[in-house]
Amino acid sequence: MDCLGCGFEVERGFAFCPKCGKRQPVPCASCGYLCAPDFEFCPKCGAGVGASAK
Repeated sequence: MDCLGCGFEVERGFAFCPKCGKRQPVPCASCGYLCAPDFEFCPKCGAGVGASAK
C-alpha cells in the first residue's frame, strides 16, 4: 500500500512509513478494513483496533 503522507510503497503491517515517518492505517483483525491509526474501534465491523483493544 502507498503511504498517505508521501506516496512511498509501504509493506503491509508497517506501523510507520520508512521514508517520511507518517503513521500508517491499521488493518482490523476481524474484517481487514484499514482503520485510521487513532481509531479505537473499526467503523466497519465494530471490533476493537486501538491500544485499549489489546
